[in-house]
Amino acid sequence: MTDHDDKQPYSTVPAQDADAFLNSLQKSDDDSKPEKPRRAKASKWKLVGRFFLFLFLSFFVFGAGAGSYALYFFTKSLPDFAELESFRPGSITRVYDRNDELIAEFFQEKRIPVSIEDLPPYVYMASVAVEDSTFFEHAGLDFQGITRAFYTNLQAGRVVEGGSTITQQLAKTMFLTPERKLTRKIREAMLAYKIDKSLDKMRILELYLNQIYYGRGAYGIEAAAQNFFNKSAHELSISEAALLAGMPQAPSRYSRDIHSTMTRNRHLHVLSRMREDLVITASQYDSAVNEQLSITGTHRQLNLAPYVNEMVRNHVLERYGSDALYHHGLNIYTTIDLPAQLAAQEAIRKGHEEYTQRHANGLPHDTPPEDVQLALLSIDNHDGSIVALVGGTSFHASQFNRATASLRQSGSAFKPLIFAAGLSRGFTAASIIIDSPIIFASEELVWKPENYSERFYGPTTLREALAMSRNIVTVKLLREVGIPYATEFIQKMGISSTISQDLSIALGSTSVSLLELTRAYAAFPSGGKLHDLFLIRRVEDRDGNVLEERAPSSVRVISPQDAYIMTSMLESAVQDGTGFRAKRLNRPVAGKTGSTNNFVDAWFIGFSPEITTGVWTGFDSPRTLGNQETGSRAAAPVWVDYMERYFVGKPVRNFTAPEDLVFRLVDPKTGKLAHSREGAVYEVFIAGTEPTEYSVRSERQNIDEMYRLRGGGQ
Repeated sequence: MTDHDDKQPYSTVPAQDADAFLNSLQKSDDDSKPEKPRRAKASKWKLVGRFFLFLFLSFFVFGAGAGSYALYFFTKSLPDFAELESFRPGSITRVYDRNDELIAEFFQEKRIPVSIEDLPPYVYMASVAVEDSTFFEHAGLDFQGITRAFYTNLQAGRVVEGGSTITQQLAKTMFLTPERKLTRKIREAMLAYKIDKSLDKMRILELYLNQIYYGRGAYGIEAAAQNFFNKSAHELSISEAALLAGMPQAPSRYSRDIHSTMTRNRHLHVLSRMREDLVITASQYDSAVNEQLSITGTHRQLNLAPYVNEMVRNHVLERYGSDALYHHGLNIYTTIDLPAQLAAQEAIRKGHEEYTQRHANGLPHDTPPEDVQLALLSIDNHDGSIVALVGGTSFHASQFNRATASLRQSGSAFKPLIFAAGLSRGFTAASIIIDSPIIFASEELVWKPENYSERFYGPTTLREALAMSRNIVTVKLLREVGIPYATEFIQKMGISSTISQDLSIALGSTSVSLLELTRAYAAFPSGGKLHDLFLIRRVEDRDGNVLEERAPSSVRVISPQDAYIMTSMLESAVQDGTGFRAKRLNRPVAGKTGSTNNFVDAWFIGFSPEITTGVWTGFDSPRTLGNQETGSRAAAPVWVDYMERYFVGKPVRNFTAPEDLVFRLVDPKTGKLAHSREGAVYEVFIAGTEPTEYSVRSERQNIDEMYRLRGGGQ
């Protein structure tokens, strides 16, 4: 063996054991592979899968929950289908006179609903062309338009184009706020989709046209047509319709001046879109472009009779509430006659001007700067309806209604009630009362009434005493009638104010309203009937359903015969007495002046067969109107001016006498039958109450002698 063979660096394995060794190595090798790590690797992938599955499920559940909550959040306040179908835009309340002429409007948003069926197609298609050209194709949302608007605004760096459809705009104005929030936009989109699914396209367009704001205080196309062009929407020209269709994008800018470059460009843009969408022809486009437009309407609330309309407003507020007044589109039909109302307002204006001119330089230096107040009330004698009412010189300066709410001393205007009480107690127009000095004394005071002229006139018929407004005769008549009886009678005549229980009521110490006194006078030409005055005939909702209706109502307070005799006596007050200014009318009228101590209050109440009218003049804080500012000077001219305007174009009518009256020729000095026509007058009596004795010459001579010896009545 060599040396090499002798070296044995490794241990040797017998040959027979080689296979066994290799097998053992193989086995050891196999045994050395760790079973546990192999199992761990398999679990790891399984856990990862489970984790992602859990994560997916968690996101799904969370997303579904969040989506459900978001859906609930955005839809919880949306109106339901029924609300959408029944929705009606708010509408203005309108007030009409007795001839159904419009005299007032009440609104917070001027909106007058109109049916789309009543509009020419170009009126509503103008809005479609410029606001939403795919309106009839989309389902409430125009995604292409939204995308286009997004890029346009992005390029401009500001909002220059909107992507909202007509349906979205309707949703926003109907039910949402104008706030710029993502939540509002999402709710708007959902609501627009719901509206589109719930309503017909034409119904949606109709709601839009009635809802949207056009500027100048106009909500809806009808109000806009009236405010801009003083016409109804169905009367709009193509050019006018295009101008209005462009307004909703920026009403505050475009409506200021329709001739500005900005507004004109918008107008031309709408017309171009109408031509492109074949809403109008090329020739119609050319005509519309060249049409000259100008604003002829007004955006102010119509208010032709301020004091009347304030009474109407208060009535509706009290009975139906503010929502009904300003949004429910009520139609209120009043008894006012618009031409008469305008005549009354002009007469008051003129009367105020004339008084101011008389006293421009003549008022005391310490007189407060207060322009004088006048009030007028006119009543229909047939049914008690109010024909005209003015509560003061300026409604703008003071809304206080002096025709209905102010209580002022009535002065001599109260006397006809005393004389009417006398007739009901058996006196006649020819009854004689001696006009002579009289003194009433008590522990507290001594009262010595005097006539305005400071003279006494001896034996005086009641007719003459009323015509000439004789104080002494009126006081003596009241004493004969009795204060308790007179008070009860006056209250029956409609005077509800407190009546003092002394003889001073004969001279008008009682404070009354113009309405009370005018109503009482109206019983004379009304045949003795006291009417319940009324201003509102009927109230209807927007559909024509009657909410309230007033029927005339009256009660008889004096006989037709006494009513006619009083009318006749008050005719004498016009023809021969203090009411002489009314003779200018040249037709049958009757009336009485009224003046109080120191010329504080001035009245004239009078009537024709058709109407009874009362006028009052004075200061709100009672003080003198000035020397000689009597009812004849400060009130009667206003009454005459109004009545003169009222009678234009109306036929002359006479007072009608009832049955059971007789006319006799009497001597006005004695009240007895006259022998001849010389110095005699015809007097009217209830049959059976006429005098039967004749006046004798000696009796008349004695009266004349007594009058002469007293120096003509001094």
